Amino acid sequence: MKLRHILIIIMAVVILGLCSLATPSAASFFDNFNSENGGNDAGCYTGFANWNVTKGSVDLCGVSPWNFMPSSYGMYVDLDGSSWRAGRMETKTTFGPGSYVVSFDLGGSQRGNTNTVDVYFDSKLATITLGSSVPFTTYTYDVTLVAPAKLVFDEWDTWNSYGGGSINMGLLLDNVGVQTVPLPPTALLLGSGLVGLVLLRRKWSLKK
Repeated sequence: MKLRHILIIIMAVVILGLCSLATPSAASFFDNFNSENGGNDAGCYTGFANWNVTKGSVDLCGVSPWNFMPSSYGMYVDLDGSSWRAGRMETKTTFGPGSYVVSFDLGGSQRGNTNTVDVYFDSKLATITLGSSVPFTTYTYDVTLVAPAKLVFDEWDTWNSYGGGSINMGLLLDNVGVQTVPLPPTALLLGSGLVGLVLLRRKWSLKK
């Protein structure tokens, strides 16, 4: 096989690869918790399909009498569970280096107290404090990972005044998504241009 044929094949592979990167990607991760536990409430729940609880406890909520929102949102998570220690949840999925959009819905406890959660995706994304009556609100962050990482929600213990431990009434979490950001079309043009320059340089060298 002639060298120019090899270079043409390499160019085609590079362009196809860049085209695939430039195509918008589907959501890498999404969880609304509706399929957990058969759609039933559970205190100190650890059976999540997509999450590990690595500190304290969280409760699975959404069905009366554990539906704390004014209207139904399906299932969601109370980040300060029934064990007297606020919970820390992290994704079972580890996300590789790259650009992502992280989004989630977070609401107040709806039970009279103020709560705080730290959100991490490698480094800390945010510290969010909400009063009791705050409805579900969507938070969105653009993140570039340089090393593999998990998405983490770590609620602060809010100590009660009658025996220690947390108050078991935490922030409410729902609709967590992590979506990859596609490579911009300019990267495709740059890649094509670089390959073209290689071919032109080779052609010029052969003429000399």
